[in-house]
Amino acid sequence: MPDTGASHATDQPDQTQSKERSRAMLLLRKINKESVYTFVSQHCSVLTPFDMRQALAPGETSAFAEEYLTRWAVRLEGVRNVLVVLPLTVTWLSLALAAVAYQQSVAAINGGAPPSFFQLWQQGFPALTTVRLGSINVSLVENHAHVFTFANVALADFFILGLLFVLTAIAQWISVRGHLKAIKLQRWLETELFTFSSRSHHWTPNVEAINMEGWDGVKQALLELYQSFGEINKVVIDFQTALEKEALAATNRAESAREVNVMAASLNGAYQIIKEEARDMGALYGRTADNISTISNSQQSTADVWRQASQHFDAASRTLAALTARLTGDSSYIGAIQRIPPPSAPSAPLWQSAPTTRPKQTFLSWLGQRLSKKQQHP
Repeated sequence: MPDTGASHATDQPDQTQSKERSRAMLLLRKINKESVYTFVSQHCSVLTPFDMRQALAPGETSAFAEEYLTRWAVRLEGVRNVLVVLPLTVTWLSLALAAVAYQQSVAAINGGAPPSFFQLWQQGFPALTTVRLGSINVSLVENHAHVFTFANVALADFFILGLLFVLTAIAQWISVRGHLKAIKLQRWLETELFTFSSRSHHWTPNVEAINMEGWDGVKQALLELYQSFGEINKVVIDFQTALEKEALAATNRAESAREVNVMAASLNGAYQIIKEEARDMGALYGRTADNISTISNSQQSTADVWRQASQHFDAASRTLAALTARLTGDSSYIGAIQRIPPPSAPSAPLWQSAPTTRPKQTFLSWLGQRLSKKQQHP
């Protein structure tokens, strides 16, 4: 008898794969990727694996599918976010209406102790049919029944909170379901890409079909490339050695330049010192020149005074000679005085020229000699 259990087990994976393929294709159709998948599956033999991956893009396609599957979750979350403050709003509005209704109910009671606030609210404020809240009248009666009770308000809040819970649960379920389906689609596309790549002529999975002569050419090319790399490495090493030599020479030149800078700084300092000394000597020479000029001016003034004194003395001598000639009656006195030349101004300052000959005999010396002879020979 045929083994029906084994055949059933063999058919089960095929049915599972068929269902998974149908779901994936349906999802690809919804996100407008079915035509891309069909093109790749029909031309996988002439396309490269890289081109097929770029076309199908499993990760990007999975993101698109998750966005499509969770579109309703986003809308439900928006509605939930709007309703999240509705229970609080209803509660506070009910408290405001109940407070106003209690105040009006207490005012309507003529005498006696009024019931408690919670008791009247639980009864629906039976003494009132409407409550005026500002400029709005709110009805407390529906079909002749007081519906504005504490229990009804609490029940309304419960229903609103329950609705929020249901919306949150549904949105979360849609999000998780869409995420799981998107992951399954991505895995299915990865499997399909592997199958398509195995059919491509640009990727041969059969190693025995590889041309060994081609491998020999590749090996030869790799060997030549290795040798070329060796030569390039040698050139790089030589270049590095030359760079090190240039760096050493540059360092030496830098040291020399540093020494030159130090010597230039020293020379500059010496020049500044010499410049200061020259400035001081120039000032000293200027003061010395001023002193010499002052001395020369003083000597010139002294010479002028002596010259004037000599002129006055010569005039007095001539006058004395004339008087002597009159007293003695000897005219030789006048001849002697006339033979003596009058004093003249010097041609140069006294400190620049000195007399080179003995001075001539003055009239006083001659007169003294003459008087001496007269006394000896009266």
